[in-house]
Amino acid sequence: MNTRAARTGLTDAHRRRLVLIFAWLSWGLFALAGLYLIGFLGNFIVPKSVDTGPTTHWLVALAINLELLALFGLQHSVMARPWFKRWMVRYLPLPAERSAYVLASVIMLALLMWLWRPLPATIWRLDHPLAQAPMWLLFATGWGLMAAATTWIDQADLLGLRQARCYYAGRLYRPVPFQIRAGYRFCRHPMMSGVMLGVWATPHMTVGHALLAAGLTAYILIGIHFEERETLRQFGEDYAAYRTRVPMLIPWPGRSVPGDG
Repeated sequence: MNTRAARTGLTDAHRRRLVLIFAWLSWGLFALAGLYLIGFLGNFIVPKSVDTGPTTHWLVALAINLELLALFGLQHSVMARPWFKRWMVRYLPLPAERSAYVLASVIMLALLMWLWRPLPATIWRLDHPLAQAPMWLLFATGWGLMAAATTWIDQADLLGLRQARCYYAGRLYRPVPFQIRAGYRFCRHPMMSGVMLGVWATPHMTVGHALLAAGLTAYILIGIHFEERETLRQFGEDYAAYRTRVPMLIPWPGRSVPGDG
């Protein structure tokens, strides 16, 4: 029994099982939070949306919302840094590190949606059903693209499930090799393209909605910068060549690469 197991009183088998349960819990909550976010931005089904909730003076609402966006971005940025990961695995098994990041992201997203204050002033509003339909189509296309993009990569690896399953089964975890599949042939970050389309497409854009969309867009662009820097370190020339030939977010005629299946 290793030192950490001795401190906690858990056997190795118990730890492996707990890591797997933790990974599935994080995955399930991530899926629920993603579905709630769609309703939150679309102002349907969910009890609290981007344009509903307690009303306050607009300056107070703006300050609260900016703080929530800052906390959301800070959590993602800090937990993605190598030094924080090294600190975290002093207290968690290494195969649980990705699931812990996913769970923390879910908690921060839930906190943002729960505490978000509406800023109801209208920027644009489309009232006629024929004018609304294209916006709802873009909204659905964005979130559909995001969901599809998770199937074009190893979703289980992205969300920490693969790491936990390998640990539970006693298999050596090997990182996913660099592959180009489906929509990744045409843009490097189709998942983020879908999110950006989903957060901006609405027939009724309020100041609060626009603030959230702008904040998430800024986070995505900053996150892509750091993600690509890490990916270049990991895959070297393969990714460098891919990056020169394929656009970042918006597909462009003539700019694509053959896929890996």
